[in-house]
Amino acid sequence: VQHVFGKPKSVYSTGFTKVSGAIDHVLTQYEVDCGAKVSAEGSWAMTPGWGFNMSYRCIFERATADYDIGREDEPLRLFEEGGEKQVIECEGVDGYVGEMEHLVECVRLGQAPSVSAADGLSAVEICTAEEESAKTGQIVPVN
Repeated sequence: VQHVFGKPKSVYSTGFTKVSGAIDHVLTQYEVDCGAKVSAEGSWAMTPGWGFNMSYRCIFERATADYDIGREDEPLRLFEEGGEKQVIECEGVDGYVGEMEHLVECVRLGQAPSVSAADGLSAVEICTAEEESAKTGQIVPVN
């Protein structure tokens, strides 16, 4: 969310504890500067055997993009108003492998990574606000 929309102004989260004693499943709405309606859901509370899945949907003015890493044959689909489903080819590796490759390459070449320590701190601040919101049921500003 932060990478695409910048640091949110506030968050409203709900969630529950099942596995760790902390919040294991969270659903958050983000207030972002551009006014877009942004929500995200994350969980590790699924029943054993569920496996891993990563997906997202973006609803635009005249199209919807739908990504699901579990659809190996067509992970990214685009549905344009008045058109047929389009399968968008995804080149390269998935994001997790890409992150690791980038880190190894930065270490190998002595370069700074594309994500800074400040970006990491900001992500922790967002997660902390989400946790507070889930616990209090209130909208929480992100510092």
